[in-house]
Amino acid sequence: MRVLHVDSGLTFRGGQQQVLHLALGLREAGVEQELVLRRGGELESRVAEANVRWTALPFWSEGDLASALKLRAAILRFQPQILHAHDARTLGLASLSWACGLRC
Repeated sequence: MRVLHVDSGLTFRGGQQQVLHLALGLREAGVEQELVLRRGGELESRVAEANVRWTALPFWSEGDLASALKLRAAILRFQPQILHAHDARTLGLASLSWACGLRC
């Protein structure tokens, strides 16, 4: 199974802690995954320390076209079976990028 997690949090709060714990647990279960995170966010440094595969994007807003296109590229490259958007900012971008990655 291939899972692509998406989180745009800048700080490390409960949601980002959940993403990290989930990624570590799924890794132990043998699930192939990648995280797409906000560039410069605290989660990015923690994921790097945990040696989890990640890509960093700016995620300026819910309508950030540049991030949506880069997210689409990550989807096409990684070919996940599950796309898990972990926060409201990335939900719209992930939905658009997923649909476009499958059909565009």
